[in-house]
Amino acid sequence: MVKNSLFTLLLLALPIMLLAQVRGTVTDQKGEVLPFVSIYVQGTTNGTTSNLKGEYSLNLEKGTYQLVFQSIGYKQLVQNVEVQTGKPLKLDVQLQEEAIELAGVEVKANAEDPAYPIIRKAIERREYHRRQVEEFSCEGYIKGNVKILEAPKKLLGQDVGDLDGNLDTTGQGIVYLSESVSKLYFKQPDKYREIMQSSKVSGNNQGFSFNSAQDMDIDLYRNYSKFGRNIVSPIADNAMNLYKYRLEGAFVDEAGRLVNKIAVIPKNFADPVYRGFIYIISDTWNIQSADLYTTGLSAQIPLFDTFYVRQNFVPVAKPAVWRMFSQTFSMQGGFFGFKFGGSFTAIYRNFDLSPGLSDDFFGNEVMKVETGANEKDTAYWNLTRPVPLTVEESVDYIKKDSIQLVRASKPFMDSLDRVQNKPEWGDLLFGYTWSNSWKRYSYTLE
Repeated sequence: MVKNSLFTLLLLALPIMLLAQVRGTVTDQKGEVLPFVSIYVQGTTNGTTSNLKGEYSLNLEKGTYQLVFQSIGYKQLVQNVEVQTGKPLKLDVQLQEEAIELAGVEVKANAEDPAYPIIRKAIERREYHRRQVEEFSCEGYIKGNVKILEAPKKLLGQDVGDLDGNLDTTGQGIVYLSESVSKLYFKQPDKYREIMQSSKVSGNNQGFSFNSAQDMDIDLYRNYSKFGRNIVSPIADNAMNLYKYRLEGAFVDEAGRLVNKIAVIPKNFADPVYRGFIYIISDTWNIQSADLYTTGLSAQIPLFDTFYVRQNFVPVAKPAVWRMFSQTFSMQGGFFGFKFGGSFTAIYRNFDLSPGLSDDFFGNEVMKVETGANEKDTAYWNLTRPVPLTVEESVDYIKKDSIQLVRASKPFMDSLDRVQNKPEWGDLLFGYTWSNSWKRYSYTLE
């Protein structure tokens, strides 16, 4: 019996023993942490992003790798690392701001900005890039974090308190934290299927996260993306009716590609539009990255002030086949004196561009949750999650999961029943119910 137990433990630990973790913190030149930096093994889509504190971790097998650190507005950094089995490797990196140059570009009065011919090329190639990959499968990881940033003391005359333990003494706290891992399948023109393999919600081991990859599908190669209303892409067919453009400059990436940084400026801020920057690669005219935002006014969702979309693309095949590697969708808003903010970070990795998907594979079931998806333990998540938790997120999991255990216990349920089962005079008119929450039954007298 002991031998069998030891053998089982060995099998469970084997995948971890064969891997080593590369981890560290990404900062800028001033030492400020950089969140949402894409980190991946060059030539693959095996990677991660840094969290809100600039921390990252990546599990790799023994070998020598070139790690690419890529963030919007910063020079791409490639670091050679040698990984030894079972030996963690700490690698802190500092990214330099991208040197945007406008050398040789002269914009005369009343002349068209040099951004316009670049955007025209991108619009012309938009449909090609949208349909370039006939089918694919990949793994999608999403982490969602919604936090109250400010809370009123009272709401409709009632004390707000700590919202059932969610808020600290400053009136801040995480109200939603979740993670999910899914297998994603796509086939042109619009067949889509998602199988959620694991899901974790802070404080609810019976719940499933709202982290659907389809809800994160903000595809700038489509004419528009769905928010409260359809927000028009900066390279949509009719984009020039809604946007103005300005070439901020260009830089050459590590592979020698010329990347153009273009400011996206709405003609009317109330229109369904983005603003921000889009990075277009010359010659192939595909998107290298995007740093955009839209407002609650543009999206016609008054609850929200601003929506931010940051995307990073990486080459996955030749010639010039790029796929979205990471996306961060964040928002800010408020209501009744509450102010909140949140972010959903998605990593798309391990692409297979020839999975051989038949039409029968795609039925009416667009989203499926596997049995036991919400039963994965801490060891599984420590090995699986590509984006490390912040200290605040780790504490939130521990605190809320502990509270849930207490509330699911017999003593706690019995204590509630003792209060709720006390008869009152009103029961003579409206009826009385006696409950046993632990055994899940009740008696009612009408």
